[in-house]
Amino acid sequence: MSKRAAKNTGDGDARKAAVARKAGAKGRKADMKGRDAAGAQAIYVYCVGERAALAPLFDDELPGAIEGESVLELAGEGLAAVVSRVPLADYGEEALPSRLADAAWTATRALRHERVVEHFARRAAVVPLRFGTIYLRRESVERMLVERDAQLRSVLARLEGREEWGLNLSVERARLREEVAHVSPRLREMVERAEGSPPG
Repeated sequence: MSKRAAKNTGDGDARKAAVARKAGAKGRKADMKGRDAAGAQAIYVYCVGERAALAPLFDDELPGAIEGESVLELAGEGLAAVVSRVPLADYGEEALPSRLADAAWTATRALRHERVVEHFARRAAVVPLRFGTIYLRRESVERMLVERDAQLRSVLARLEGREEWGLNLSVERARLREEVAHVSPRLREMVERAEGSPPG
């Protein structure tokens, strides 16, 4: 198992150091400073949870991040965010709307986002963040964890010991009409009347 390395932020407060780990790599340290020197990367946030609960989960084999980068832990005082790096060329304020208009691009990345969230949600209480939650700097994520601490802890308390389930339904309209007609002639009459009515 790889060992966690905390990098001092330089402000003398090692407790606020970002804790990061290279997913699936042995003994590799991951640096999470936000954008690189060329300003080409930002920080994508998947979910937030209690630091003590999330930290051991980075010893597990982690799913791939949304853009193939490592899934990392960015820790605050008591809460931690599950994050990865993403290119601003795709996730910047101007670029992202056009990317989201591409259904195939969006579907692929939404699935990756969900896999990362599910990895942690199956093992600990986490607050999932909306798909496409981007911060330009590590410090912005840390500030979010501090400013929303009470709100996030309240949600985590409600989620403790619970699971999130999604339900998708599809229907064959012709078959539904047949079943409705079989169950209730009155409903069939109402459906036929509605279908025969002019719009409006």
